[in-house]
Amino acid sequence: MTIVALFNDSLDLRVHEFSGVVAPGELRDLMEFYQNHPHLVGADLISLIDERAVADPALAASLFTLREQFRGLQPSTQTAIVRRSVWVCSIPWALGLLGRFLERRHSRDGQGAEVRVVAAVAEASCLFEDYELRAVERREQFRQTFHSTASVRLSR
Repeated sequence: MTIVALFNDSLDLRVHEFSGVVAPGELRDLMEFYQNHPHLVGADLISLIDERAVADPALAASLFTLREQFRGLQPSTQTAIVRRSVWVCSIPWALGLLGRFLERRHSRDGQGAEVRVVAAVAEASCLFEDYELRAVERREQFRQTFHSTASVRLSR
């Protein structure tokens, strides 16, 4: 799988791009990156799952553990500001896993983020402004902060 994390300083906005075989190991690598760079965790986030991505069989079994580990990244003190988080995904297997991963997520669940799942970037206007979405679509003024690639083969 490849995970690429991008950051736009002026918008205080992160983008995660997921492609290839989505496996728990790379998600743990991303989490470790944020443990070492906690100043980025408070930024809003748009996660993009490539339409050709496939799930590693181990991913479903590790969702609960990954969710709890990601929860631990959030600041222990809550602020009055709620972060925005959108998952852009249109593939059925990922929508099912996202449903489980995001179950019961809301702005008061200890992670301080309002979360939505949409099929296209343009549909993220439920939480983001048009100029932010244009910047995401064009990757304008985003710098790469993390890149993980792993040679993962699906076990059949």
